Amino acid sequence: MYQTNGAKYFDESRISARLIVEPNQGVGYYPLRLGQQLDGSKLEITRKLRWGSYFSTLLARSLCRNGLGPTLLDEDTYPSPYAAVNIVTANASSGAVNASLAEMDALRAIKITNPSHPCWKHYHCLHRFFIVKGSH
Repeated sequence: MYQTNGAKYFDESRISARLIVEPNQGVGYYPLRLGQQLDGSKLEITRKLRWGSYFSTLLARSLCRNGLGPTLLDEDTYPSPYAAVNIVTANASSGAVNASLAEMDALRAIKITNPSHPCWKHYHCLHRFFIVKGSH
């Protein structure tokens, strides 16, 4: 994490020793800051949970809810007050790491399975997919 003009940023691309290719060559992690809004201002980044070789996982607060619970659930709202957000690197998003696409397919499959199954509530599923374009 680093700070510029009072804003705090997560930028794993500064950890170039762990990368084979530099971010300006297409690997790059998306630089995020606390409080940054994503998905058309529907989510606000509250903290970083972890990062891997081709993604970052962040905790985001849903801004599409009222104080009494969720608004009418449709494709523009989130069912919980918080959501985990995975942001893949520029390299992974261009198809260099196909495992990220397989993970998305698996999460979509879980979402459409039988929600009345007793174990269903213990699985996480893909709620929304959106694209964030960065400088990489």
